[in-house]
Amino acid sequence: MKKTLLFFSIIGLSAISFGQVTSGLVAKYSFNNGNANDEVGSNNGTVNGATLTADRFGNANMAYSFNGTNNYIDFGDKPEFQFGANDFSISLWVYYTVAQQGIIINKRGGATSSYNQYSIMVIGSPYSGGSSNKLWGFFSPSGSGYRATETGDQSGAWHHVVLNQRYSDSSSIYIDGQFIDSDLTAQNGQFNVAGFPLVAGYSSEQNGYFFNGKIDDIQIYNKALTSTEIDDLFNELNPTLASINKITLKQNILFISPNPTSSILNIEVKEQTQISITNVLGDIVLTQTINGLSKIDVSNLTSGVYFIQDSKSGQANKFIKE
Repeated sequence: MKKTLLFFSIIGLSAISFGQVTSGLVAKYSFNNGNANDEVGSNNGTVNGATLTADRFGNANMAYSFNGTNNYIDFGDKPEFQFGANDFSISLWVYYTVAQQGIIINKRGGATSSYNQYSIMVIGSPYSGGSSNKLWGFFSPSGSGYRATETGDQSGAWHHVVLNQRYSDSSSIYIDGQFIDSDLTAQNGQFNVAGFPLVAGYSSEQNGYFFNGKIDDIQIYNKALTSTEIDDLFNELNPTLASINKITLKQNILFISPNPTSSILNIEVKEQTQISITNVLGDIVLTQTINGLSKIDVSNLTSGVYFIQDSKSGQANKFIKE
């Protein structure tokens, strides 16, 4: 009986959910199909000059590159992007190397000090405070009580960015799953920004601030994401790993423990099988044939998130190496 309880508790915690974060998702643009179509609704984007490029995993034609001059994607002015006085979140991946003041994603109406917008952008002089490569998250509901969140220099690598809007108390920005900054300024306006589209790569209302870099995996939510959901988004698997991206109903792995671990991982299986341990980039770092209860030495692995795949059932389990 004790082992049965262990089976249900550990499988429930460690089996991967490849749907990742779908609660509250109103628009999803992975670009994995070589276009800017919405994968959960009908709010397809129109690509203007931006070109397909490799994503953070190195997969060709699964992200978009913007030239900083005239490239952008227009997602339209849709009700799903008008949040009023409600919580919402934006998740995306971004890569840039050029010092600039460029818009990554933006919905903005009005060019005066009372403008209404929400944005993620790269901030340059004179707003940079000494750094021209900061990321800035900006909320201004009808010009009333704006909030600004910022990070340090994020140039030179792919980074996961989440802008989290909790209307009643705070706006926060997360980089690579980690909380970075928040602003608690009171707000009392509306985030409808009606009449102006949601765009990536520039400010449509100003026809300027074109972004020079790459953008991928834009996901928009009509709620504030939890820290666990943000971590799940950061740790999404390489989409080309079809063998890992499916979990069958047959469970061959009974349990893994301890999780997290710094050295030895105990794995028990129903039937003899070959297990593969894969990192978040999809690289196989260890393979071993096991039967019954086995001890796997993972002390040589670097710290991070890994996945165990069972060749017999296709089952995949997540564990953390400390």
